[in-house]
Amino acid sequence: MMFDSKEALLEAIRVYYIPRNVEYRTETSIQIVITLKCKRGCSWRLWAMLDSYSIFMAYYYVQCEGFNHGKPLIAIDGTHLYGKYPHTLLIGIAQDGDKGIFPLAFALVEKECIGAWSWFIACIRKHVTQRMGLWVNSDRHADILATMEEPEWQPPYAHHRLCLRHLLSNFNHAMGNVQPKKLFGRIFEQRQQAKLMNGLKTIGIAKREAIFWIDEVGDMSKWSLCHDGGYRYGITNTNLVEVFNFVIMCVRFLPLTTLVEFTFYKVNDYLVS
Repeated sequence: MMFDSKEALLEAIRVYYIPRNVEYRTETSIQIVITLKCKRGCSWRLWAMLDSYSIFMAYYYVQCEGFNHGKPLIAIDGTHLYGKYPHTLLIGIAQDGDKGIFPLAFALVEKECIGAWSWFIACIRKHVTQRMGLWVNSDRHADILATMEEPEWQPPYAHHRLCLRHLLSNFNHAMGNVQPKKLFGRIFEQRQQAKLMNGLKTIGIAKREAIFWIDEVGDMSKWSLCHDGGYRYGITNTNLVEVFNFVIMCVRFLPLTTLVEFTFYKVNDYLVS
């Protein structure tokens, strides 16, 4: 989560927690870092720093700590803002033990690019979790694909997988034919090698160009459940992020400060409830 300044962050905390009778104390407060902790001995902690983009980022200790006790999976995506401020909100969402969404990280950037995505997931790795074997799910955005080729996001540190819903949409757009799309939609959920290969042969017969397109996608482990190795935990799409996108849809055209405040309060209310 991001704020324009250190003062804006502290004001948001006061506005939210004082009416709720929550007491906290400052552990660290210097020019670029601030750490707050609950006075009553609970696990709540907030850590924030001024990053290289000169934007204030905030991570909740309770979210970071909670993620380290759940499934090692993160779905990432970017959602575009409208109106006067055409920025992009980068989102990282995990899943809790009840298969509900677990908001993890947010960042406002001017646009989606390799630099923005590389910086965003580097912040996740540095400040949110250092777990090995992370599963990262995304669409085929070129900048995300390039970022996930960095050494720290390769096995055994992490495993990148593609959202099959987006992949099927890309396939349909490239082929312009309903029949191969239906066939491809069946095979990527196959868990048996023989059935997967038979399905690919059928697609090749129906439209030869489709096989070349599938081959260009890359390693089959990125899209085939048969080759996944269990890292997906049965999740085939980025709906975790899409759900959160739906929540913030009503503020995507409002000023950035309003978006930040709305996200701050929504995440707090969701975690408390």
